Amino acid sequence: MDSAIKVKIYKDGTVGHYIGPCSCCGSLFQGHKRDYLCQRCDEARQDLLQSWEEVNTDGQAAYEGYCSSSEGKSLVSGSTLPPWSELPAPVKTAWGSAAKEVLKRRVDGNR
Repeated sequence: MDSAIKVKIYKDGTVGHYIGPCSCCGSLFQGHKRDYLCQRCDEARQDLLQSWEEVNTDGQAAYEGYCSSSEGKSLVSGSTLPPWSELPAPVKTAWGSAAKEVLKRRVDGNR
């Protein structure tokens, strides 16, 4: 931990207020310890995490972006890629999981 970070620890061992930089945006803030995020970044993180329902749509967007960038051909096999509507459910799930992982890494700051 950075020496500028201060966490108040009570006699019973509980952690109180945190004073230090936000681990996301770097702004100095004071508040309760929660992954060392300022309120603005914590709220943004919560908003993004609530958007998991949209992962299938994000998976479709990622797949269609791949299709566009590869001229509709698999870069591995060279075969023609089917439209999203014709993909089997496990493939759609995999693309959705990939999109979810990108979102998660952005939320967690691991770009």
